[in-house]
Amino acid sequence: MKTLGFILFVLFLIGFVTLKEEQWLREDTDTGLGKFHIKTIVIDAGHGGESTGAIRNNIQEKDINLDVALKLQKKLQRLPSLEVIMTRTQDVTVPLSERIDYRADLYLSIHHNATPSNNGAGYEVYHSNNEYTTDIANTIAAKFEPFQEKRYVGVKAMGGSSQGEYFLVRRHQASILTEFCFVQDITITLIDSEVNALYEAIVDYI
Repeated sequence: MKTLGFILFVLFLIGFVTLKEEQWLREDTDTGLGKFHIKTIVIDAGHGGESTGAIRNNIQEKDINLDVALKLQKKLQRLPSLEVIMTRTQDVTVPLSERIDYRADLYLSIHHNATPSNNGAGYEVYHSNNEYTTDIANTIAAKFEPFQEKRYVGVKAMGGSSQGEYFLVRRHQASILTEFCFVQDITITLIDSEVNALYEAIVDYI
């Protein structure tokens, strides 16, 4: 009887452990991007400090990036189920090595575009190369599109390039880098539209 009891106990333990492992796997999937649930997001205001980014008409990209990031942070922090982490909240230099030292369900890096001729228009959304961030990138693009002209637009997976800020998109499994508009075209109205578009896209996955 003792032997039978021991065997039944062992079988119970094996079944319990297997059940817990399956539960943990489901929890990992449900809380990650596998079920499109974002519980933690890093917002990276591109450039900052000595890194000005593009400059057009005395407007510095780093300032636009930070303005958008702070306004987005304020809106997202109203959601009790979402933790928001910022790579910078002031005009300071943050090395790339520090920018990527975060763990989150989604890493969002905010940038704005520029061309030498000042005649660019439209948006770009870069994403790490997996199905979940591809889906999120397309959602962001759909939110951006009503505010943009129908040229120089696209959603792109990052390939082998590791130069500059785009390095961030490759280093994080779930990463998005946005270029909402061109620096020379920026207005308060466009900034507000960008913030609202990003907010609506993120809320879709919470």
